[in-house]
Amino acid sequence: MGGHFTSAVQAGHLVFGPTFVPGNAVHGGKLVYFEDWITGSGEPGHKSTFTADQSDWFRTTSSSGSGKAALDIEDGQPNGVIKFTTGDTATDLENHQMNGTSFMSGVGGELHFEMRCKFTNATQDAFFGLSLNTVDAHGTPTDDMIGFALSGDADLERISTKNNTVSAFSDTGFNIVADTWYVFSFTINRNTTATWYVDGIQVDEELTAANVPDDAAMSPVLALESNGANESMFVDYILIVCDRPKGNLP
Repeated sequence: MGGHFTSAVQAGHLVFGPTFVPGNAVHGGKLVYFEDWITGSGEPGHKSTFTADQSDWFRTTSSSGSGKAALDIEDGQPNGVIKFTTGDTATDLENHQMNGTSFMSGVGGELHFEMRCKFTNATQDAFFGLSLNTVDAHGTPTDDMIGFALSGDADLERISTKNNTVSAFSDTGFNIVADTWYVFSFTINRNTTATWYVDGIQVDEELTAANVPDDAAMSPVLALESNGANESMFVDYILIVCDRPKGNLP
């Protein structure tokens, strides 16, 4: 514990760019996804749709009260920010998962996920990370997934499971503060361990290789659940970098 990771985005440049080797450029590089929420709209048909595979993100919501779920790219934000908001009734959901499953470290490979965000309060349910399947906010871990979670209080939790080897989230010992920006990140390391960071400071680790999802292609998930009010998450950016598989690429 106690490790430190320097954020590629916070440092002002991407350090994970492809390695261009003549005749073998893609095979020797990285798969990089970066979303800064600069362009587009939160309305259906732009960044997300309520029908799978019709846009970048697949959105599912449930709003039973008067305050409905909303998705908006914020004005007046110099870095580009998107706001996810639940309905105002307990268990109302606002879930987003990227269409397709593209991100895998591979056995002996490396994967890095990073997201800068803040929450309107510290008592909502949330999950943000990577998953093989659709995940509700702080729902039961399924199949292969890795990321962070909140469960109705300020305790930041984490999960790493491969083929359902882990069935519960674990407390990292870090407490979030409402309306405060953080850089949350995790890395699947080449030795099949995983490490979680907040603002570049290590907060937890997984040392059991059997619990690290290294052989499944996953997609990013942003999931919120209301505890009786309109709960919001503001996301500045998402960065995912992983090794490209070598050999017989699709």
